[in-house]
Amino acid sequence: MKKIFPGALLLLLSLLLTLSACGMQHFRDDLEVEHLMDDALQALNDGVAYASADDDHFDGYFELPEEVDEIEVRYSVDANRINEVGILHVEDGTPRVAAELIESYLSRSYEENRSFYDSYIPSETAKLRDAEVRVFGNYVVYAVLDTPARETLFGTVKARLEK
Repeated sequence: MKKIFPGALLLLLSLLLTLSACGMQHFRDDLEVEHLMDDALQALNDGVAYASADDDHFDGYFELPEEVDEIEVRYSVDANRINEVGILHVEDGTPRVAAELIESYLSRSYEENRSFYDSYIPSETAKLRDAEVRVFGNYVVYAVLDTPARETLFGTVKARLEK
């Protein structure tokens, strides 16, 4: 059995920490979610008219945690499209709780509405089934959109927030 020298172990640990730090991303924390949403939807340019959701949009699903200090949710005004996009800003270092609540909201919404959408607007059901949540620093972003539109939206938000 070979012995690992403490110096070699320390060198290996330092290398691993350096490599993992290089992969970390740093995001801005000073943009208002309304402006970020406007930029994202402008880049999306999907021809869909969006309205802002009311403050009680998530009632019946969950109560917003106090760590959420800003929120903007927009949805398609066309009842034949289920497009929905949301951006939440949370206090420093606490996005995971909000992201989990949004993931739960999207899953539950899909389960509760799938049959209706399949019978009424089946081409839209996949948007909710494939809805996605991403975290960029202290911003939690979710999208109920088709895949190309989701990627455009997330790419725009990420680019605006990267330091």
